[in-house]
Amino acid sequence: MVVVDPRSKFANRERFPEADEVLVEWPDEALRHLPVGEATYIVLLTHDPKIDEPSLAAALKGGAAYIGAIGNRKTHADRFERMAKWGVTAEDLQRVYAPIGLDLGGHTPEETALSIMAEVVAVKNGRSGASLCQGNGPIGSDAR
Repeated sequence: MVVVDPRSKFANRERFPEADEVLVEWPDEALRHLPVGEATYIVLLTHDPKIDEPSLAAALKGGAAYIGAIGNRKTHADRFERMAKWGVTAEDLQRVYAPIGLDLGGHTPEETALSIMAEVVAVKNGRSGASLCQGNGPIGSDAR
């Protein structure tokens, strides 16, 4: 896992001791020298257009298996409208998972992280992320 953020208060070993690399760098610039391919999963979590939008544009130029960005539907609609003015096509923007994550109904940062990682794993494995008990009743029911 590589963590990239131009802000050293966020990109540091204390916050990410298990990361393979922690880069204090603009993500769009880092994407120019990091290897990106079909085994690459890119997750943008800053909520900052000046970081996220150039990063998304750079990520879309590569062959990443997954590109996701945090934010609500309005944030993404506005973001994509601005990026379209840069020449990023609607077809390219359809590759972005936004809002990011599966609908788990989470409210805590940990639940949000689980939702995001669940989506990444589902995409990696070519699955929908739908409940395995679909059609068998609600979770916890006796309909199984």
